[in-house]
Amino acid sequence: MRSPFLEYWSERRERGEVLDRHKELKLNNAQLSSLIGDSDVRAALQKSRIPSLLPPVGTEVFRRFTPESLGQIKKCMDSKNKQVEEDCRLKPAPELECGNVLPFFYGAPPPELQDVPLEDPDPFYQSQKTFVVVSKGNVLSRFNADSSCFHFSPFSLFRRASIKILNHKLFTIILLVALLVNLLFMFPHWTWEFIIDLVLLCIYTLEAVMKILSRGFCLGPFTYLRDSWNRLDMFIIITGFLFFNVPELWFLKPLRCLKILGLFAGTRRHAKTFGRVLIGLLDVLFLTLLVLTVFSLMGMDLFTGVLRNTCVRNWEQTNSSLLLNSTDSQNGTENSFNYMEYIQNKDNYYFMENCAEPQICRNSSMSSMCPDGFTCLQVSNFRDMRNFDSFADAFLSTFRLMMRDYWEALAGEVMQGTGEHTIVFFVVTIFICSFSLTAFIIASFFITFTKQTDREVQQAKQDEKDYNKILAVLKEKGVDELPEKKDSERTCSSCWRLLCSCDCCDFWVRIKKGLQVFVLDPFFDLAIILLIILNVIFMSMEHYPLTEKFHSMLSLSHFVFTIIFLIEVVLKILALGPYVYFQVGWHIFETILVILSLFSLAIADVAYMVIVELMVLRLFRLARWWPGFLKWMRLVWIGLRSLWTLSLVVIVVFFTLFGNRFFTPDYGKNLCRLTEDCTITRWHTSDWLHAFMLVIRALCGEWIETMWDCVTVSTGFGCVLFYITLLIVGNFLILILFVTLLMKWISNKLAPKDEEKMQTLKTRIKKVFRVCGRFAEETKKETGNPEDKESMALRCAPSEQTEENGTQSNTLPIGEAQNFQKMKETENPQDAPEDCCCEKCYSCCPALNLDTSRGFGRVWFNLRRSSFNIIQHPYFNNFIFFIIIVSSIALVWEDMYLPTRSTLMVFLGYLDQVITYLFVLEVLFKWLGLGFKKYFTDGWCWLDLIVTLACVLSVVAQTSALGSVLISLKALRPLRILAHIKGTRVSVSALLRMLPSLLDALLVTATVWQFFSIVFVQFFAGKFEGCFNETCNIFPADVVPNKTECFVLIENNYTEVRWKKEPWNFDNTPQATLSLFSVGTLKGWLEILYNAVDSTYVESQPDYEANISSYFLFLAFFLFGCFFCCIYIIKMLLDAYSSQTHKVGGSHLFLTEEQQKNFNNISFCPKRPLAPCPRPQGRLRGRLFDLVSREGFEWVMQVFIFVGVVLMMVERYDITEEEERIIFWITFTLTLIFTIESFLKICAFRRSYFSDSLNVIDFVVVIYSIIDMFLADILLKYFFGGSLHLLRLARISRIIHRFPAALRVRFLFSAWTKSLRALFNLALVLFVLMFTYASFGTFHFAHLKKTNYMSDVYNFETFGNGLICMFMATTWAGWDGLIKPSLLTPPDCEPVDIPQENITANCGNASLAVVFYVSFLCLSCYVVLLMLLVLLVDMLNIFGRMHYDPLSAPNLNRFFKTWKKFVPDSAHFIQRSQLPDFCDKLKKPLRVPTLSNLDLSPEDPVSCRDVLLALSVQALGDSADRDALRARINGKYHEYMPNNSPQESCEETSCTLQMNQEEATPMTEEIAE
Repeated sequence: MRSPFLEYWSERRERGEVLDRHKELKLNNAQLSSLIGDSDVRAALQKSRIPSLLPPVGTEVFRRFTPESLGQIKKCMDSKNKQVEEDCRLKPAPELECGNVLPFFYGAPPPELQDVPLEDPDPFYQSQKTFVVVSKGNVLSRFNADSSCFHFSPFSLFRRASIKILNHKLFTIILLVALLVNLLFMFPHWTWEFIIDLVLLCIYTLEAVMKILSRGFCLGPFTYLRDSWNRLDMFIIITGFLFFNVPELWFLKPLRCLKILGLFAGTRRHAKTFGRVLIGLLDVLFLTLLVLTVFSLMGMDLFTGVLRNTCVRNWEQTNSSLLLNSTDSQNGTENSFNYMEYIQNKDNYYFMENCAEPQICRNSSMSSMCPDGFTCLQVSNFRDMRNFDSFADAFLSTFRLMMRDYWEALAGEVMQGTGEHTIVFFVVTIFICSFSLTAFIIASFFITFTKQTDREVQQAKQDEKDYNKILAVLKEKGVDELPEKKDSERTCSSCWRLLCSCDCCDFWVRIKKGLQVFVLDPFFDLAIILLIILNVIFMSMEHYPLTEKFHSMLSLSHFVFTIIFLIEVVLKILALGPYVYFQVGWHIFETILVILSLFSLAIADVAYMVIVELMVLRLFRLARWWPGFLKWMRLVWIGLRSLWTLSLVVIVVFFTLFGNRFFTPDYGKNLCRLTEDCTITRWHTSDWLHAFMLVIRALCGEWIETMWDCVTVSTGFGCVLFYITLLIVGNFLILILFVTLLMKWISNKLAPKDEEKMQTLKTRIKKVFRVCGRFAEETKKETGNPEDKESMALRCAPSEQTEENGTQSNTLPIGEAQNFQKMKETENPQDAPEDCCCEKCYSCCPALNLDTSRGFGRVWFNLRRSSFNIIQHPYFNNFIFFIIIVSSIALVWEDMYLPTRSTLMVFLGYLDQVITYLFVLEVLFKWLGLGFKKYFTDGWCWLDLIVTLACVLSVVAQTSALGSVLISLKALRPLRILAHIKGTRVSVSALLRMLPSLLDALLVTATVWQFFSIVFVQFFAGKFEGCFNETCNIFPADVVPNKTECFVLIENNYTEVRWKKEPWNFDNTPQATLSLFSVGTLKGWLEILYNAVDSTYVESQPDYEANISSYFLFLAFFLFGCFFCCIYIIKMLLDAYSSQTHKVGGSHLFLTEEQQKNFNNISFCPKRPLAPCPRPQGRLRGRLFDLVSREGFEWVMQVFIFVGVVLMMVERYDITEEEERIIFWITFTLTLIFTIESFLKICAFRRSYFSDSLNVIDFVVVIYSIIDMFLADILLKYFFGGSLHLLRLARISRIIHRFPAALRVRFLFSAWTKSLRALFNLALVLFVLMFTYASFGTFHFAHLKKTNYMSDVYNFETFGNGLICMFMATTWAGWDGLIKPSLLTPPDCEPVDIPQENITANCGNASLAVVFYVSFLCLSCYVVLLMLLVLLVDMLNIFGRMHYDPLSAPNLNRFFKTWKKFVPDSAHFIQRSQLPDFCDKLKKPLRVPTLSNLDLSPEDPVSCRDVLLALSVQALGDSADRDALRARINGKYHEYMPNNSPQESCEETSCTLQMNQEEATPMTEEIAE
């Protein structure tokens, strides 16, 4: 099956090469002269677009704009009225737009004509008062030729001088420097800030005056105010001068940094592209807003008031008596006890250990209960904006779930108040709001953005085509291309060559040649590679504490490697000569590193650490011989040079400035609202660095906590608007940069000489191994049993289980996977088992080859055949699958409370033994039936054997009390589910086949992380320690400065004081890698960041923000170690996905055969039957039909639906009785209106009313609303009526269908429904992983010490809680809090032995926990990433097929629009002479290069249907079905040609016809383009 997106992905190399070649298109002077002055050349190029853009023959391209030119324009304008039709056909040439580079066929203007007014080359503007200016780089600028400011003509000296200055590069540099100075002095409150602002405003004003002089102010096109960037400049100038008199406008000063984007033509184009992309996403953003509204209303209905439930300390009986007295007496009796004040006092709440928020509770067995002495009561809301008590708070909470920012805390609080069953709501919300909507946004963004980039590619292809045509024509005329000398071919002067060659005598020449042979040998490069790796290994050995002996060894190794690499540099310089040596960038890089190494040896006592850190850069030398690493480095270089990166930096600076200017006064005045001691927090906007890091943290996905602080100290609306705008603009810019780099073709080809060396090295190594293995090969030849290569190709990859043979193995090579489908269909089921052993075993031991015709061999064969028939029987597989399910369910009851249930514990023990015996018996049957050869060549059989051995070890350990580790091996039993479900088998096989392609990307990522691990160890080893007291409060650095002073306090019997090391630290490379993994997942990274920023020296007390420059080190890791590595991994994953899809013939990788057939049969968009076509004959029914069928009637009902939704939003927790009464009567009125609507439609349509799904939804909602009006109490008590009223939200579907740009949303939803089967298969694999890990976690992490994260919800005490933890970790949320108790050591935890379970409680196993969580995070991330990839590919494929289908709505829309331009009055026939021009105006896929390939009748004129049919057949090629195409054309034709009377039909229309009915919408036209 064709996959348009994967084809588009595979063509990115071709697109990149086209753009690269486009930059090199250039004509020399002779060619330009012939093109401009030769009429024969023009005649040969007449059919192209070039002659229309060139001046008449013999006329110069670049002509000064003179008064004669202006007079000629006036004459053209006078004659314009006589040629209206011809002028209307003219359009501005896209190649000659403002800011573009001149096309190659214009050449470059001479120096005297640069920055000078010239005549406009665009034919469209030649009859308008405009002129152009070409600046350096052939950048085109267009100006108005009218007198600016009614005084300065285009020939005025002042105006020409202004144009010259504005287009000069030096003026742009001056403006850039002024803007940078403005940014520098905008952050701190400098003393000279007033003077600097005044000077800079004068510069901006001078720029504006010069632009007004050169362009004019506002009258006419291309004047000053007609440009949006100039309007921004004018606004900045006006507000800047008003700032001196109106200080309230000071917060607008950050707008000045946006001027940087307007200085360069590239950033201006990018800003325009960004605006177009955002406009193109309005439909998906509307859908996102609608879905968030629905889930917010659901959250309001389910969780209103839940987060107010708090454990309050019980009051005394005397106080309760006073309470009773106070309630009885109403005449001013004063009492000492006030109930409301008591329950609102936070001192009376229950707080868990190390928790800042009080315990949430509910008086229910399914939720958290209060401890003794406390009662669960509803108190005032102290979780502002973190609840579901109103629509605004619920919407913000739902948006928080979508962004997955600390969502686990919100879910944990809700589950504490309602019970663990409400995790279902969060699972559905995460899947739909976070996963699906994110995929919708990315897919829609990708479509809109790539549409913009495809235009550049098409323009480049057209230019290249024109270029080749020009060269061909010029070659016929005898004008050849003169190649220019490239920079690489240019040589330096003879003096320098003589000085650098040093070939002074023959003896030295012979020595030099010998050195060249040695240095240029591939094994020399291999030795250098091994030495670099060895050097990195030695640098990785740095750790804390470091003994003196080990430190001496590392210093010696540094000295030895420095000398070795110095010798390498010297040998290469002597062998190659300085001139050749320094032509290679890698040689210069290594020379710099060697010089720094020598410098470090000289000043080892001064700056040793800094120099050694620079030595880690030697790791990047591996990229010279490693193609994957070189590709990553090129990706980084392209990303840093991208203009999108510059735009992102400018936007980040803008929000930094705005936050600093707008919120700093509030942080100064209202700081006491945040902290009790009125000290400033870490995240604020009071200075530049903290404001910058706050913006970076928000873009990293953690914004909710800083927004809470902002709302606390400032206005809520301003903070929410600031953060939402930052998230939308910043994330979209990051997404644009991400997609740009993802779709960029980046070569991994090494330098030619290095490539030749590596090939030679591989050849030599193969020869060495061939010589070493020659003896073994000769032995194999003598035995005559060579190993079958094909049978070994896929032994590690599991095969898919067929219905005929439950354990059939797949021995196909991976390269022949595309033929696997056909082979499965043609193969016959086996009637007898295969040989038990391989041929080599029979040759080594002939006794194994029994005679099956008689004796013991006959009995053995019958036993094997019986076993084979048993394992082939479906009942056997079903029974084994049932046993696996039972064994998995049994794991649910194995938790920490099992020892207290003795009967259940005994039953589960016997059940484990029975299951183990059955598994062993199954293995024996398969050994007999399949034989060892077939059994041990099947990956799924290996999985069964491993799980069976694990069950045996578990039973043995349980009966003999060997240990909990062996007992926990029974948790592997659910993995066998993967082998017995077809969807999971296919998915796991695809996952394993794609994994080898990712190994290189993972190795590159590990190398980059190794680099950062070494750097972080050098910076922070031994610095993540401090002196603490029992309450975990750190001492100030001025009180306890170092470790020695801390131990003095301990020796003075301060028992609560101890020197403590943080669990996340950088004391050694493995620990640093784990800490960086936590930072990379953005979970727990804040704690690591705080410790790094507070670090001082080794064994010294941390000081608050003493090392604040560490922020930039973490920022570098986010950029290089996370962002670029993530792009690189996804590129490799897409390559692997495309490669595997191609190997299986385009079939879906994660669908079975049956699912694949259903997938292909699903239509491109959901079918929705139209309203009945015939109008009733009765008078009354006819009028009713006319009423309910009117467009206005439907819009009125949309208004009522909107009012109903708004009415649901108004409801809140603390609503008054009067408001409830008003809402009830409005709801009653709306119910009455919708009831009347349904009654009228039923009367008008009768049975046809229920043929529309929207009508059915309306009818069900109306029936429930009527019942709810009269039986609300009964429904609430017995039928959960409190939540069923959310059915009213189903009416929102009517709003979606009325939305003008709903077509793309409908396509996205169709792709989402089509992908559900593949997503279900992958989700099932993920669930099995979660189930297995949750079961394993209950065995090892159930008895850990509860910290602030380990609560009543997030723990492994029961299987259900463990499964919740695993789901939370799937989203990378909270895993740092789950692993932290396992990293604790005494005295932070107290080991407690539990003899009955043979474990030690309270303290965990750190190594086991690290392997457990890291492996689960990597596996789950791999599966989830592929789920997102599958959904995106399916969405993009639907849009691609819509584009490739010649009869899709957009293609038909374009076809008939072009047809009506050539055929007046919408006629149905066209003259054959017009067909070439008509077909040339069409776009792909209907556009054909020549008419000779079309199958058309010879009659003249030609029918429109025949033309469309012929073009469709040509577009589809061999796969075209003429009869089916003709039927589709006949069914669509009358929709586009109104003169053809349509036949009335009441049948349901097809999906394509639904698309045709919406063809007139602007969004359809946008998709069509």
